[in-house]
Amino acid sequence: MIRTALILTWAALLAGPSFAEGGALFDDRERAALGRELRDALIADPEPVWQAFHAPPPSPYQDDIDRDLARLSAAAGELFDPAATQIGSPEAEKVLALFVRADCANCERAREDLAALAERLDLRVTVFDLDQNAELAERIGVDMAPSYVLPRMIVRDHVPAAVIEKYLSR
Repeated sequence: MIRTALILTWAALLAGPSFAEGGALFDDRERAALGRELRDALIADPEPVWQAFHAPPPSPYQDDIDRDLARLSAAAGELFDPAATQIGSPEAEKVLALFVRADCANCERAREDLAALAERLDLRVTVFDLDQNAELAERIGVDMAPSYVLPRMIVRDHVPAAVIEKYLSR
């Protein structure tokens, strides 16, 4: 971002008049030297120009995303409490909370998948019964089991272990 601003400033200085003096800011020799510097910089790294003209559009959902992330952040102490670890090591770096129900067909499979992942990855999992922890689930927007809660996302319904592993690697 700073490089883009600098390049655009250079370009403006090349072409722009000096408002204080009413004339050119640079003489022809200086303008040519600055032009060569700018050309060399853009050839060496054209990315700032590409980014300036291809900025991603703002997400229409950004407010919702920010609100959901704030909810997850506020509940992180409960969701990822090392003392409540049920799968993996309490000292593990990667964290995940799993919401399950007693009558859930895929919940046991989700537990088994996470136990296998915890053996291979540095992962700790806290398991919550959705019905017994309804207030917490409602606060963060979990409404079905199984639901996998990571620090920056919620995955609803059972997914293959490879998907969770990919999300954990982000």
